[in-house]
Amino acid sequence: LGGHAPRRLDLSFEAVDLLLAWERSGLRFYGGGTHIFSSSTSAYEGNIAQAGVDYVSLPVLFGQRLTAGLDVKWLEPADWRSGLSAKAGIMFGRTSLEQRGISLLIEAYDGFAPFGQFFVEDFHYWGATLQLEF
Repeated sequence: LGGHAPRRLDLSFEAVDLLLAWERSGLRFYGGGTHIFSSSTSAYEGNIAQAGVDYVSLPVLFGQRLTAGLDVKWLEPADWRSGLSAKAGIMFGRTSLEQRGISLLIEAYDGFAPFGQFFVEDFHYWGATLQLEF
C-alpha cells in the first residue's frame, strides 16, 4: 500500500437494509436502501440508495439461459455519487432456476467501491466471470 496507492480506511459498519422486488416472466425490478447506524469511521455514515433490473430467459439453445443485469448504488458518504454495475451472459446446466450450474458472464463496473476499504475512490473495470453454483 505504499507509493501511489489509493487512500485506505479501516472500515467496519452495521447497517439495516430494505430491498423490495417485483418479478414477472424472468424480468425483475428492485430498489431500496440502507441506513448505516454504526461505523468504525465517521467518513462512512449515512444512507445508501439502490435500484436495478435483471433478467433470466426461458431455456434457449440446448436448455441454456441468457441472463443480464444492471445495478446502481448511490452512497451518501461518497457525496451521493453512483456506482454502476452491468453483467450479461449465459447460464449452463440450469434447465430450471433451482438447479445448480455454471454461469459465464461479461461484466463492467464504474463508480466507488461501496463496501470496501477504498470506498471513497473511483473504480473502473471490465472483465469476464466464471461462476460455479454449488
